[in-house]
Amino acid sequence: MKNILIVGGTSDISKEFIKSTYLDNNLYITYRDKKKFLEFTKDLNCEKNINNFFIDLSDLESIDNLNYSGFNNFDAVIFFAAIDIIKPFKLISNDDIKNSFNINIISSIILIRNLINYKLLNNLSSVVFLSSISGIKIGPSGHSLYSSTKAAINGLIMSLANENSKRGIRFNAIAPGLIQTKNLHDENTRIISNEDYDRYSMKYPLGLGKTNSVISLINFLISDESKWLTGQTIVLDGGFTIN
Repeated sequence: MKNILIVGGTSDISKEFIKSTYLDNNLYITYRDKKKFLEFTKDLNCEKNINNFFIDLSDLESIDNLNYSGFNNFDAVIFFAAIDIIKPFKLISNDDIKNSFNINIISSIILIRNLINYKLLNNLSSVVFLSSISGIKIGPSGHSLYSSTKAAINGLIMSLANENSKRGIRFNAIAPGLIQTKNLHDENTRIISNEDYDRYSMKYPLGLGKTNSVISLINFLISDESKWLTGQTIVLDGGFTIN
């Protein structure tokens, strides 16, 4: 049984991961929307296996003020939280920049630093970030902030992998293409027509992604089977970027 810290417990992918793993592991889950989190967990028989903590990743001071003494040492840390503010570059505001970078990358840097300083990462533990093909393989219009923050993750994990290799702590990222989740589908169909959405979907040789593909790769990366893999950003896009 592993102690796993999940950062961002109310995204569609994180909820599917929680449902697949909470019976076999001790989960420590951060969330920002308490109502949404409680609605999700009320049907799970999870009183013993799930510990939850409120944290607003846009408020960097709250990360330093987190009760780290309430944590056990972790065997795995998984970063799910992210926002994607879709705007033409000339229309983005200072608040857009601040919120995107705080939530998508700066909060992760602060949290990892604190976990290391408080000695809360076990030897041979694994840290996994959800990155994106945006920022490393493609640069879609209107996603400049999202792409920038995801590109920053890919540089971060390489340096962290080097610095923590003596303890066998591994840092890797997954860069998915478009995953079929309810929130993403609703957002995409809000801003583009069904015809454009279907046309875009056809650019994926193996079809749009499923959440179980991401979860399977996460499980591999936090397992002993991946103990020789670190500092890597793994593209998981059904062949989209080979076109």
